[in-house]
Formats: sequence, structure tokens, C-alpha cells
Amino acid sequence: MGVVDFIGIFFATVGTLFGAPLKQYEMLWIIIPVYINWIFTEFYQEKKGTSFGNAVTNGFVALWVGIDWLRTTVEIVSQKVIKTTFLESKITVAALMGIYGVTIIVMGIKGKHTVKLIGRIREVTYLTVMLTPIFYGAVHPTWTVIISIVLFFPLFYGIVELVNYFLPNPKTYDEWQRDSLHTSRDGTFESPVPPTKSLEEWPPAGNDYRKF
Repeated sequence: MGVVDFIGIFFATVGTLFGAPLKQYEMLWIIIPVYINWIFTEFYQEKKGTSFGNAVTNGFVALWVGIDWLRTTVEIVSQKVIKTTFLESKITVAALMGIYGVTIIVMGIKGKHTVKLIGRIREVTYLTVMLTPIFYGAVHPTWTVIISIVLFFPLFYGIVELVNYFLPNPKTYDEWQRDSLHTSRDGTFESPVPPTKSLEEWPPAGNDYRKF
């Protein structure tokens, strides 16, 4: 197989994964909410990275998707249209997706900074979009499919970063940035001039110029 042939098969496989929900509508009930959540979260909240609160929400999305994959697998097994070899793999991957979601939630609650790397909505969305067609039986989990999913992730991540770079910051993001400049880590308001009603109230008692 030549390089050109490999590239052609690679993009054809990726296109099949992205387009699978349009051929099997059962997937749309999980794919559409994930897409909508991704677009709004990516653009309005996570353009420069995720927060601990967002990470917890993203973890719940991953957990919910893992549960849906298990549910779908059980239904397909009950209809006896799935091979046993794929059954064990699907259950394992679905369980790992759920564990991934729970891990993000716990790390977000505990304030672990690693969650900002593994808990972005971008990663959760990619795994959902790429793997859901496999669980719904629209795409078989061949090595070509698995390798294509792994190889396309850096390209997908880079494309989203490029789009974010050229898109203007939403007003909500700019407002949040301005507010964060005046808020300390303990949540108190910081300002060089306190919000007093008159100059007679300055300086505050105790000469605490930082907290108000």
C-alpha cells in the first residue's frame, strides 16, 4: 500500500465515522447534544483552557456517554446481532469511558491541575464522536478504524486550535477575563481603589488595602 492510498483510506475512514449518524439516526440523540455542548463550551468557556467547574461537567458527559454505550451494547446483544469478540471489547471500552468521566469529576472537585489537560470538552467530544458509531454497529472496529481514530486526533486538535485562534473572543469571555484580573485566589475582590462612597472612608480600618 502506497502513501497516497493510505492517506485516502485514512480520510475515508474518518469521514465514515463522522458521517455515520446521518445513516443511522439512533445515534443522533447522543451525538447532537454532544456537538451542541462542545460548540458552546469550546467557544464561550474553554477557548483558552478549561476550568475545574467545566471539567466536572465534561466528566459527567463522558460518564453519560459510557453508560449509553453499555446500554446500546446490551440491546444489540439481546438482538443477537453482535459478535462475541467485539462484545468483550465494547464492554471494556465503555467501562473505561465511564471511569474516565468519573476520574475527571473527582480530579475537578479536588482541584487537580492535570484535569485541565485531560478534561477539556474537546477530548470528550472527540472520543464520543469517533467511538459511538462503533458501539451502534454502524462501523466495525477494525485496525484501520482504530489507527485512523488515533492518528486523526492531533489533526483534529490542531484544527480546533487554529479556528479558535482566528475567531474573535466572545464578549462573555472578555468580561470573565476582566473580572478575573480583580479577583484573588481566595475569591476576594482586589482593586487599587476601594469602592468607597467618599474619600473620607479611605484608607479603610486596619490599613488593609487589598481586601474589601
